[in-house]
Amino acid sequence: MINLLIPPLYIGPLSGLAPPNFVIGPNAGYVWTRFTITERPVPMSGWKGDGGFEDGESEDYLLLIDEDIIPKPDLECRGSITWNDVKPGTTVTDTFEIRNNGDPGSFLNWQITSWPTYGTWSFSPPSGTGLAPNSWITITATCVAPNQGQSTFTGDIIVCNSDDATDCCNIATSLTTPRVRAFAPHLFSLITRFTDLSPILKLLLQRLG
Repeated sequence: MINLLIPPLYIGPLSGLAPPNFVIGPNAGYVWTRFTITERPVPMSGWKGDGGFEDGESEDYLLLIDEDIIPKPDLECRGSITWNDVKPGTTVTDTFEIRNNGDPGSFLNWQITSWPTYGTWSFSPPSGTGLAPNSWITITATCVAPNQGQSTFTGDIIVCNSDDATDCCNIATSLTTPRVRAFAPHLFSLITRFTDLSPILKLLLQRLG
């Protein structure tokens, strides 16, 4: 909380001025807390409780944060990824979602900790902080398919709460590549040299395929 206006001649508890909510934690235990009254506003960002002022007062208190009162985030994932008939070596994308299903007033810090071993993966964004309760965020997953045809690959993307390694969820993925058809060079040479045979050869190749 910063730059809460105190009316002139006000006498009473700070709660009587309806201060805004502010984040505390996420770790329980004792922390030092500084309360400062100044005659002028201080910078809204980067201020650490120091400075020179003509009037006012500054006091430090040892504050106990009770673990039972700290709002706890809860990671939830939604979605799965299935890619079919993907040509080897090509790039494919898809999306999934995560949200903070935790207590009111909690904030979720999260990160992608693991992904399938097949292909080459990237994510946007790969991590985040301060996700509010009941808020969803969409993550884009990109994969360069393996250079192996006629195969099915599976694996999970694992997303975790950065502040709780036991709070994780999985996104199932699968990628299927088609059979790679390879034709002898002399067949194409025949097609080029004998144009009259091209329709026949094309028909044979289709049936062989």
